[in-house]
Amino acid sequence: MWDEPFMQRALLVGLTLGLSASFLGVFATARRMAFLSDTVAHGSLLGVAGGLALGFSNLTWPIIMVSLALGGGIMWLRETASIMTDNAMALIFSGSVALAILALSWNQVSPAVAHGYLFGDILSVSQADVYWSATASIIILTIGFRFLNSLILITLNEDLAMVNGVSVRLWNYLFMAALALVIALGVQMLGVILMTATVVAPPLTAQRITNGLKSQLCWALIFGAFGSIAGLWISFSMNWPCGPTIALTHCIFFMLTPLLRFISSSG
Repeated sequence: MWDEPFMQRALLVGLTLGLSASFLGVFATARRMAFLSDTVAHGSLLGVAGGLALGFSNLTWPIIMVSLALGGGIMWLRETASIMTDNAMALIFSGSVALAILALSWNQVSPAVAHGYLFGDILSVSQADVYWSATASIIILTIGFRFLNSLILITLNEDLAMVNGVSVRLWNYLFMAALALVIALGVQMLGVILMTATVVAPPLTAQRITNGLKSQLCWALIFGAFGSIAGLWISFSMNWPCGPTIALTHCIFFMLTPLLRFISSSG
């Protein structure tokens, strides 16, 4: 199984994106921004439509650019229009998805192409996809752990972070950009519908085990990595679609957490 080149590429992409998505997801869920991943993922369909309309053979760049623009748009609305973050995300979610559907219809895009981006196909990733996901994840995790205390302080109390000299506005935009980048890369492998589970499920699972953000980070990274490996193994063994299986595996871990805590406390 793991000696197949396509499985090795899928494993590397699943691990790298699983780690970076879980890391960012801890802060997104702690700041009640879990809906952000869903907004950017669905809105990235606009990048698919735009890339196809402009004749791009590789849609990675159009999807990344649109995802970054959506993330920046959410922050801009939050700051300038006095709109709550969840309201800004709901507005951008509906508008971008509606425009993407219209654009796909105008360009007469095959339903099979749209289906591929809705549900993804991690087994078809190329070597270039591996480099993209690995590079992005290494940069995000390196910077994230280097400035971990600042990120935690911003997450807990933005006003206190500003008093301590942290550039909150800059870090908010950088965080949004990093999350949008990971989601954009993940959409091509796991799909629009399933990418949210990779961002949200491991951190939520970690929250059921521990309260501290640093310990949640450790557990989220473990669940993010193990969920990707287990999901790939199950999908290959059962001949199930990979993306849905990985997403479902993350959700099952979340549901099993109370049982694990009960067994641990009983022991």
